[in-house]
Amino acid sequence: MNLSDFSSWCIIGAFFLATGVSTGMIFNNVKPSLESYLPNYDFYHNISRMNECLRHISARYSEIVDAEMQYRSRLGLSQYVLHITNFSLDATNKKSLDRRSKVLFSYGEHAAEFFPVQSMFYLLKNITHGYDLPPETYGRNFTRFVLNNFDLYILTIVNPDGRALIETTRNHCWIGTANNVDLNSDLQKNTGNGKSIRIIAGLLTFLLLSPLSEFSHLCHKF
Repeated sequence: MNLSDFSSWCIIGAFFLATGVSTGMIFNNVKPSLESYLPNYDFYHNISRMNECLRHISARYSEIVDAEMQYRSRLGLSQYVLHITNFSLDATNKKSLDRRSKVLFSYGEHAAEFFPVQSMFYLLKNITHGYDLPPETYGRNFTRFVLNNFDLYILTIVNPDGRALIETTRNHCWIGTANNVDLNSDLQKNTGNGKSIRIIAGLLTFLLLSPLSEFSHLCHKF
C-alpha cells in the first residue's frame, strides 16, 4: 500500500471506527474469563496484603508517614492516601512546609496493571530503608533530602474494586472498576454549567486541579 494512497487510509480509518479501537472500547469491555495463570502473590501484593503492608508502614514510620484512611471506593474498600514528609521539622519550623515542593503520585487506576502498584511499594521501601540507615550513608542522606524538601502525597491504589474483581474472577485482563469504568479516560467532572469534561489526559490531571475530597466523591460513584 502506498502511503500517499488516500482511499487506502480511508478504509483503515473506517475499520478502526467500526470496531471501536479509536475510542478504546475493545480494550475496556473485557468479559470475565477464567485464566490458567495466576500472579505470583509471593511477589505481588493482593488487596489484603497490600492493606496489611500499608498499615504496618504507617505505624512503623509514623514520624514520616501519615496514612489517611478515610477514603473508600464504591465497594467500601480502602483507598489509602499516604502523606510522606519530615513532620518533626514542621514542629520546629512552621514555615518549612510552605517551602517544600508538593508532589502527587497516583497508582492502580487500571486493575490489570500490577507493576505500577509494586513500584509504589518499591518507592516506600527505598524511603523507609534509608530512614533506618546510619548517618552519613548515601541512603540516609537521600531519604533525609526527600523528606526535608518534598511533601509527597501517594494514592496507593485508586481502583481497589477492580483489583478485587480480578482476584475473584481471575480475569487478569480487566482494566476498569467493578462497573467497568476506565478511570484514565471515563472520569467526568461536572463544571457547574450542566456540562462535563472528559479527562483524556489521565486521572492525574484531574487530581492536580481538584481537592482529594472531591476525587473521593467522584470515584465512589464508579
